[in-house]
Amino acid sequence: MSSSVQSVRSHPTGVTVNAIINGVAFLLTLLFWGMLFAPFMPAAVWSMIYLWKERELFWSRSGQSA
Repeated sequence: MSSSVQSVRSHPTGVTVNAIINGVAFLLTLLFWGMLFAPFMPAAVWSMIYLWKERELFWSRSGQSA
């Protein structure tokens, strides 16, 4: 097991293989957390949009008063 990993690492394409493995693991982790927090996502998105609009309204109001 360790010998195959060592041979891959010593090979020039070992870096890209490791990067691909890390990328796949990262995407799977993102997918896992996304599925875990999927029920809460719409609420978070709507609250972010609401805060964004509120900030725009606040800046437009302060700009008009000044």
